[in-house]
Amino acid sequence: MRAAIVVAGAAAGAALLLPGPASSGRQKPYVLTALADIGTVYWRYDCVHYRRPEWSLGVRLFRDSATTTVTFRAGALRQHRTRNPGDPTAWFPFRA
Repeated sequence: MRAAIVVAGAAAGAALLLPGPASSGRQKPYVLTALADIGTVYWRYDCVHYRRPEWSLGVRLFRDSATTTVTFRAGALRQHRTRNPGDPTAWFPFRA
C-alpha cells in the first residue's frame, strides 16, 4: 500500500517539473523508478483527452527477470496483469 502511495506521489510531483506546454496532450513515457528484481515503472499524462489531467503507469520487465504478476490499484479499480520478460510495456488506464 505504501509503495502505491509513493509511486502515485512521485508521479504527481514529477508532473510539476515537466518541461514544455501541458496543452500538447498525451506525453511520451517517463521513467518513474526501476525495481531491482522486476523491471522499470513508467508514467505518462494526458491533459487534452480528459476534463482534467490524468496519469497512467506502465511496467516493463527486465529481460533477465522472471514472469511476474503486476497489480494496479486506484480507488475501487483493481487490475492484475501477468507479464513475461520481453513483453511490451503494459499500460494501465489513465486515472485522475
